[in-house]
Amino acid sequence: MDLQLGPPVIVREGQIVSATATITRFARPVLLLAGSGISAIIPIATLSIATQTLGTSGQGVVALTLAVAAYAAQLTGAALIEGPLAAGEREPSLSWWLILPAAVGAALLAFGAVNMIFAATGVLLLYPVLELTRVSCVVRNQARTEARSAATIAAAAVAALLLSRTPVSGSAWAVLALGGFAAVLLRRGTLSGRPTRPAPKGIGRPIIAETAVTGSVQPLLVAVISAVLGPLAAVGFRALTSLGSLMSPALGFLRLRLLSHNAGRTDRIVALTLLVVFGVAVVVVGETPLLPALFGEAWEYSSYFVLIVLVAWRLVVAAATFPFAQLRREGRTTTVLAVRTVTSILLLVFSVAGAHWYGVTGAFTGLLLAEAISVLLYRWALARSDDR
Repeated sequence: MDLQLGPPVIVREGQIVSATATITRFARPVLLLAGSGISAIIPIATLSIATQTLGTSGQGVVALTLAVAAYAAQLTGAALIEGPLAAGEREPSLSWWLILPAAVGAALLAFGAVNMIFAATGVLLLYPVLELTRVSCVVRNQARTEARSAATIAAAAVAALLLSRTPVSGSAWAVLALGGFAAVLLRRGTLSGRPTRPAPKGIGRPIIAETAVTGSVQPLLVAVISAVLGPLAAVGFRALTSLGSLMSPALGFLRLRLLSHNAGRTDRIVALTLLVVFGVAVVVVGETPLLPALFGEAWEYSSYFVLIVLVAWRLVVAAATFPFAQLRREGRTTTVLAVRTVTSILLLVFSVAGAHWYGVTGAFTGLLLAEAISVLLYRWALARSDDR
């Protein structure tokens, strides 16, 4: 039987280069997002280890400290990264001096089982630096660096979680601290002896003020829930928020790429696709026995409805990101500050009222409603700028 061969297929060099470029274009944001998604395991692991090694009051302190550390990262990120981006800087550099608080924080966190003050202080010093270097990797498109850092964090977090269930549970803090500091060192390419200068006051100050206002909602809300519903409810709320942070890398990537003036269509497609995928993962993982095993009694505040509301809230945040970034790129920082201030007040009022009447479920429902209103406010602000 004769073998019939078709006409030869000629592949030109340009076609190979084009295909390789296409793969690389999609692979880079996927790597950055996957790495950032894995990094979100840090707060989850921290809360879980606190559940195993500290009492109820210690868990509440760690939950609040995680919220404050995230707030500190947002503030410094606004000054050192987002401000320069708004001023036209394409790849802001951070200072080598950030190694110092990271090292001190890791040393204190390693002894977290000895005293909750050590754990809390270590989180406050190490975690903001960890987040700043991650954000800088995203801005600078350092996908391989972020992938290596994420793998280090994942290995340390898994090892720490396993150790926290053994007789030597206190050593879990040391493993987690070592992994976090190693990730900072791996991202040393984002650090420089000559860091980028802060943005001019007219641009930088409104951005910092805006971040200060919006970022204060989470720590204030955790504190209110702890006072009204008790520290266990605060841990439950923070545990749910940490689970929802699995969607944060896609949100953060979308935000940073839109702010950086050079976001392509590929970036948006990848970010939005993975946002939906991570959202589904949040609901699926939240319904498995894994989370009750990690957080104990605090996970009793979760439910299928709460998980749906949590995911819906994060998706609405993504919808608000597009008009927000457009206004910021146009230099309308004062307008953004005004909208964000109103939104923050609504977020706090709605979520506190919801927590008072319907507990943790009400708090997340309040966040969802307030964020939906923010989308309308941003669109209204954009429409006014177009009329002008």
